[in-house]
Amino acid sequence: VTGVQTCALPISTEKPKAGPMPTGRRHKNVPVPFFFQPDTADTFATLEPVADDVFLASMPKGGTTWTHKIIHLLLHGLDDDGQPVPEAASSIGAKGQVYPEALPLEPVTGEAKPGSPEAIRRGFMGTWHYNDLLTQTAPRLFSTHLFGKMLPSGLLAPTGSGKLVVVLRNVKDVLPSLHFFRGEAKDGWLGNEHGPGSIARFCSPESPNAYGSVFSWITETERAAAPLLASGAEGSVPPRCLVVYYEHLKRDLPAELEDRVRRRHTGEATAEHDRLRRREHSRHRRGLID
Repeated sequence: VTGVQTCALPISTEKPKAGPMPTGRRHKNVPVPFFFQPDTADTFATLEPVADDVFLASMPKGGTTWTHKIIHLLLHGLDDDGQPVPEAASSIGAKGQVYPEALPLEPVTGEAKPGSPEAIRRGFMGTWHYNDLLTQTAPRLFSTHLFGKMLPSGLLAPTGSGKLVVVLRNVKDVLPSLHFFRGEAKDGWLGNEHGPGSIARFCSPESPNAYGSVFSWITETERAAAPLLASGAEGSVPPRCLVVYYEHLKRDLPAELEDRVRRRHTGEATAEHDRLRRREHSRHRRGLID
């Protein structure tokens, strides 16, 4: 075609960064990531929650970070007028989730060798240890990828305490998010000499990925959450479990949060509902929600 200018787009010859592969580690027959602390996970399972504790459970790449930050802001980071609470900025969980199963039971000491698994763990989780989670300002927030019977028995019991927030995401979106997590999977989509490929690993009932098959995660979490959901079946008290969907939050965060508050209460709007509305409207005006 004459008279039309064309330009050649540069083609990168740089190989994509290789993302992490399954570690091969297991705890109680569940595949676990490099940062996993078995003793802490077992201790966490015996935790006796108090009534205002909040537990956020999500599958890997299921919307954990965003949902954690929303809850942390609502619990600690913003006052009733939507303004930042300065002292909350340095609290545990303020910069992102700190998994209980990733923290040592004892205080962290000494320097970690650069590039070592411990150095990488500290890069994500800081130098917090388990007791820092236990002694955080109430209401305490525990964010985790643990599921089923690995969650605290005192939370899951029909007469237990605490509230469980379960985050679900379309698994068709979870898969590519895992594939490109911190780089691209070394075994590709369909497999090569490094492994069976992201699709096969993801779809297998015996998935070697951290925390195992997402389908097992969903099934076990549903089974564990059933008594908590049933706790509010008669409407006299709100259920101790709230299920949120990543896609719904992303579509309209203020409306979804208000809807969740309405679901927790009967009758007229409560003072909590009004406070939440003021917080979210203030945050929206300040550009914190896009």
